[in-house]
Amino acid sequence: MFKIGENLILEYREKANEIKKFRCRITQIELDKGLYIDYPVNIKTRKTELIPIRTQILAYYNNNQKVVRFPTFIIERKKSKVPLLMLQYPSREDIKVIQRRNYVRVQVSVDVAIHFKQQDKEPFTTLSSDIGGGGILINLPANQELIEEEMVNVWVSLPMQSGQFQYIQLTGRVVRLFNDKKTGTDKASIEFKETTEKQREPIIRFCFEQQLQERRIRDRK
Repeated sequence: MFKIGENLILEYREKANEIKKFRCRITQIELDKGLYIDYPVNIKTRKTELIPIRTQILAYYNNNQKVVRFPTFIIERKKSKVPLLMLQYPSREDIKVIQRRNYVRVQVSVDVAIHFKQQDKEPFTTLSSDIGGGGILINLPANQELIEEEMVNVWVSLPMQSGQFQYIQLTGRVVRLFNDKKTGTDKASIEFKETTEKQREPIIRFCFEQQLQERRIRDRK
């Protein structure tokens, strides 16, 4: 179930009711006892933080098209060349596997506007690299910063084959930031969250239309 080198996301709620999220990596595994992790990095501040012993935590990681989630807590700190924390090894009953739905994605450039939950951050416009019912990949403009695990509002303009534009607004979670070595462009992968199938329907229909159009072009050749 667990592998050395696996990246984990840790969540816990502080007394002020704020949910903190951290990224860490499994470095050692002691079956039925504990998982050793490197010191967690706060996803928002990008700095390591000390999480108190016995803190109750929700941990999860991505496994292909599945999300593996389990409750745990910090048992101890281990002093070594690289400081480590030990998480309680979860029981089989505590491990939950959530199956993700597979949505078709198409490589297409459409207009996108990103609005932030925090009112002190200015929204920005950009173009997509690809889109599907499960999320969108956008080009990240220079001087614009997103944070992994950050929640944003995504506005998308879809040019439908009818000649009309379909405007939709979805909630998204920034899951990955990277530089596309082929184009040299910074990109952000955003997963749609808190979204009903009715809200996804225009995107799924748009992707279907794009696939049909690409097929017609191939057939002409």
